[in-house]
Amino acid sequence: MNDVPVQGESEAVMMEAFIAAQRSYFESRFYILQLFLLAGYGIMFTLCVILICYMRYNRSVAFRGDAAAARKIILPAFEPLLWILGGTTGIYTVYFCVVISCKVFTSDISKVAAEFYYSGRQFVFLSVIVFMLQKSVSIPSLQRTVLTTFVFSTYTIPIVWYMSKYGSNTDLYYVTTISRALLLLLYTYVFIHPPLRASKRTIREFCAFAYLYYTLLFTYGELFHHSVVEAGFNLTYANLLCGSLCPLVIWRVLKADTEYWRGMGQRACALQTLFRQKHNIHERVSSQGLHILIEMHRKFIIDFAYLKLKQRIGMGASAVVFKGVLHSRTPVAIKVYTPSQYTEETVAAFSQEAALSGALKHPNIVKFYGMCVCPPTICLVSELCLGSLEDVTLTIVRRLQSPFREQFIINLNYMLDAARAVAYIHSFSPAFVHRDIKPANFLVDSESNVKLTDFGESRSLPRAQIVGSNSDQGSRDTNASVSNSHSNQEKINVSSQGIKMTVRGTVDYMAPEVINGKSGVATYGEAADVYSLAITMWDILYPDVEKFPMINKNHHLQIFDVVMDGKRPPLGQDLHPAVYDVIESAWHADARMRPSAQEIVRVLESVQGEVLGTLAVRIATQIEQDANIQHDVHGFTNKCFHAEEASEKLEKLGCVDGPGEAIRVGNAFMDAGFLHHIKHSQCYEHSSSLYLFDESSVKVRSKFGNLPSTPSTTHVCTVTSRSDPNLHEKNDCECHKLGQRLEPTKLYRRRFRKKGKTAHEENMLTTRLLVADGNSEFDGFDENLR
Repeated sequence: MNDVPVQGESEAVMMEAFIAAQRSYFESRFYILQLFLLAGYGIMFTLCVILICYMRYNRSVAFRGDAAAARKIILPAFEPLLWILGGTTGIYTVYFCVVISCKVFTSDISKVAAEFYYSGRQFVFLSVIVFMLQKSVSIPSLQRTVLTTFVFSTYTIPIVWYMSKYGSNTDLYYVTTISRALLLLLYTYVFIHPPLRASKRTIREFCAFAYLYYTLLFTYGELFHHSVVEAGFNLTYANLLCGSLCPLVIWRVLKADTEYWRGMGQRACALQTLFRQKHNIHERVSSQGLHILIEMHRKFIIDFAYLKLKQRIGMGASAVVFKGVLHSRTPVAIKVYTPSQYTEETVAAFSQEAALSGALKHPNIVKFYGMCVCPPTICLVSELCLGSLEDVTLTIVRRLQSPFREQFIINLNYMLDAARAVAYIHSFSPAFVHRDIKPANFLVDSESNVKLTDFGESRSLPRAQIVGSNSDQGSRDTNASVSNSHSNQEKINVSSQGIKMTVRGTVDYMAPEVINGKSGVATYGEAADVYSLAITMWDILYPDVEKFPMINKNHHLQIFDVVMDGKRPPLGQDLHPAVYDVIESAWHADARMRPSAQEIVRVLESVQGEVLGTLAVRIATQIEQDANIQHDVHGFTNKCFHAEEASEKLEKLGCVDGPGEAIRVGNAFMDAGFLHHIKHSQCYEHSSSLYLFDESSVKVRSKFGNLPSTPSTTHVCTVTSRSDPNLHEKNDCECHKLGQRLEPTKLYRRRFRKKGKTAHEENMLTTRLLVADGNSEFDGFDENLR
């Protein structure tokens, strides 16, 4: 009888010991579980920080020109995603440090808390998949990614809370498992239909990694449901360590996507087929469309790793211009397209400007280095200039100048550069029409050279529509004869009739035929650019004068009415007669009566030779007096001088302001035939290079200063040819072209290619010069474009 209470007490003691042992077991297991949770999030946080530092280090190395480092970095637009993931995992890491140190959970974790821990890992997993499904890489797309990922990763929390409060444990298990499994539908869809960004293999490998994670997740859940606790905990630890490697897999996806945006994905042929099938769809720039753009201009691609943006220097309606550095040493101007929504029209406009910028190579066209695709931006990279022609001319007129300043010569150089740029783009066959010629679209470099830019509105005149008045057969005949035209008048008639195009341009510079358009469409051609050039030349001469002082310049309709009435800005009576006449003819109301841009170049070259003659005599005399030159028996001198001496002399006499203007005047001397490099192999530079005046031309000019100068007058003085065996003969002199900063003529070498090998696509673009003059400054440009 007494043994029964003793036995009951023994069983109670054993039960208490069992419960204590079980509690100790679960406490140790939950403590280890919390350590693994801390380790899992800590590893993810550490990897994110390491990857950010790795990217920034390689970016700094790549910027100095290291190609290997450039291939190791990802797009800068992806860095915010890594910061978000690092911040999220960092918060979890700090949270578990606090939880473990304060012993918040000892033997159990609530179902809602466990789901909260699970959601953090899902946020890291889902972020890259959702980001890859976006159509572009931009701040709005990143915001959409974060919001969508947050919803997808936390939608199970309210479900678990509801089931734990109102349902049984069995119902909670099955409902939670099914809710989590729904995300596998997204991974399965992406695995079967991977986005066209990154690469299919990399995306599918990431999905396979997610499948592995979910397999471990559902397996340990099933083990816990069947009370297989030890194996369940072990699989849980393995699952947490597996998930902690997620940032490395994400890096692989972002790296593959970076290579895609660099243009290393699918080739252009398949993409262009896809693009043609979708050409009527109005949408944001898709990854497909932008990749086609990359392929179209792949030879002009600049890797984003080599480009660094500095301060902003300008802003337009759809683009911002930054000062930047290319390869850590070349200052460049970077035109960044930044509209909030990219449409196919925007892509077409960008493609137009990129293609033209890459094809046009001329001393008076802004040098194009290439384009840089760095989502969410698309950049055009060109040479950095001092400022626009509009700003430079206004600055000159507003500051105190020397009374001896040769302002007309400087203005003449500006006008001649602008006219040459327009003549060059019109020299293509079919011609390019810029459609927005104005001082703001001309830039001035450090050597006072004027260069045309902003080809976003340029259009090529279709061959089939150059002549609209003839029959179809006549049009074909005329098109064939345009390239071999022997008559300037014929060319004027052809180009001035124009075709129907949308009305583009700036109000003050619009030709009457453009203003006369209806419903935003007008018929015009190259003559419209000539009109705008005439107004630009007027602006160069009178930068601080209102064109039409009687009306408000902001009233566009009033300006249109004044122009259509035949009124033009006033020209001063003291203006050179030839310049006066050419401007008046260039802004004639009848487009057929306007000269071509090439004819304007000829007139300005003639004026240049005339006005530079007097200045050449002055400078040559000053240099001769300073050097105490000895003459030979023929009265000539064989004394050469350094370019620095002439530049300093121009500045000392007050003719120019600074070395830049002196260089431009020196090149004008060479262009006009007054000045030569000692070996006829270099343009005028502010250096110790040797130059000499063509004394025969200077002496003729001193006696007959009003005789016009033409390119054919370019030659070397007799004594210099005699005195220096390194100098070329008269017919070999390249100084006229060098004065225009053109490439010297190279000996023709026939190039052969292997049988069956097609020509490069860049060789397909050729130009046709508008003039028959063999001494035109455009000689050789067909070769340069190849």
